[in-house]
Amino acid sequence: NGRDWLGLPMEEWLFFICIPYACLFTYHWLGTAIERDWLGGAMGAIGRVLSLALIGLAAIFFDRIYTSVTCSSTAALLLVHLHWIRSPYLGRFFLAYIVLLLPFLLVNGILTGLWIEEEVVWYDDGENLNLRVMTIPVEDFIYAMLLLLANVTLFETLKSRRRKGADVVGH
Repeated sequence: NGRDWLGLPMEEWLFFICIPYACLFTYHWLGTAIERDWLGGAMGAIGRVLSLALIGLAAIFFDRIYTSVTCSSTAALLLVHLHWIRSPYLGRFFLAYIVLLLPFLLVNGILTGLWIEEEVVWYDDGENLNLRVMTIPVEDFIYAMLLLLANVTLFETLKSRRRKGADVVGH
């Protein structure tokens, strides 16, 4: 429709609201439906290895903006969770991320040209690794992790503050 705000179409801004909301719903539902945190005990090791790999990719491909920014930002947020926040929910987050990969593959696959004549979203392969899963740049999987983890962090922070506020009022 031609309506842009800060250089992005309105549909892109709506994406940043609707998709994280839907993902948070899935994260919350999984947290209530599954009592045991299956990945919780392994998250320290998994998070550190993943962070180091992402930092390595960001350093090696620092000249590719999508790769370097996505990898370094995701690594930084993971390290904040591991060393400062010490998130008790990181295992639940990764379980939700794994579950959300199926709709991610379907929707992002279509948007990047799978099963359609012309892609809706295109990428400058000079700014990424030009490695794809189906038609999806591998960086999109990392970006999805970053977007979801940032929103889960905000959700859990607000939920924690709300509980603390309720505890103060109740005493």
